[in-house]
Amino acid sequence: MNEATRRLVGSDSRDDFKRRHKDLHSSFYACDLDLCWISKNPPSILAAIDYKKDGDGITFSEVIAYNNLRQQDIKVLIVQGDCETGEFCVLEYVSGNYRPNPPQVQLVHVTDTTCWEDFEIFQFNFRRDEEQRLRQKKTQENP
Repeated sequence: MNEATRRLVGSDSRDDFKRRHKDLHSSFYACDLDLCWISKNPPSILAAIDYKKDGDGITFSEVIAYNNLRQQDIKVLIVQGDCETGEFCVLEYVSGNYRPNPPQVQLVHVTDTTCWEDFEIFQFNFRRDEEQRLRQKKTQENP
């Protein structure tokens, strides 16, 4: 990642777009994912990341989005914790039912980090393992 990209921060116009979208028709459901981890080789989405502050729940629209991503074999990680310190609990979304209120979800604990350096190591290992899994899958599909 180049330095100009690294310096980018949140966009007021993107936040305004999401805020204004909420004023449209009440059946225009939406959710936003916070981040997608991308691989250049193989070119793919390794994981969809959704950051949650402690106590934030998963909404029905997120369950629908997560289920669709899982159907495409894209992992969904829920990262809960403190952005300042990097103290996170990382959970993998397995499945969910959006119909009950609140939605029912199955999450599996992946790891806990105590600082951003820990999270960097976790992400490095996750990327390595997921890229290897995707390469093996491609080889099995196209022998």
